[in-house]
Amino acid sequence: MRDRHGPIEYELVRHLEGINVHMFLVTIHRRRTHYHSDSELLIPIEGSVSIQMADQSHLVRQNDFFFINAFEPHRLRSTEEPNVLLVLQFDPRFSRKYYPDFGALRMRDPLLTPEESPALHFELLKGLLALIECLGKRHSGYPLGVVSALNALAYAMVRYG
Repeated sequence: MRDRHGPIEYELVRHLEGINVHMFLVTIHRRRTHYHSDSELLIPIEGSVSIQMADQSHLVRQNDFFFINAFEPHRLRSTEEPNVLLVLQFDPRFSRKYYPDFGALRMRDPLLTPEESPALHFELLKGLLALIECLGKRHSGYPLGVVSALNALAYAMVRYG
């Protein structure tokens, strides 16, 4: 598969211990066009990044959320300022037994800013912090907390997206 910038790579996402979630911090300089079977939520915690999807370019700033659907080709580039991104990748089919429609969710606007979507931003931030706490502390039964936080994120996206 190719786009006008060259070959499109497939990224294999490795989930944590059988939980359909992968979360990490990364600094982006340039990431060529790629896609993966997971949905992805990107949050610059420092700086900003430019994300290209199809024929649209989005400037994603510190504290914004950016949602990328599964199998959607995208590429990332740094801006003038250094960046650190928190990336959450998850299998969009995680809720297929009780809410199969989530796998087909398409956000009206993939860029979610605190100014334009304060209620959604707050809900996503709350769910993300719960997810980080579960993964960080790994108390007994933490996979239940991870799934609960992922459901909270999905519920917010369905309600507001």
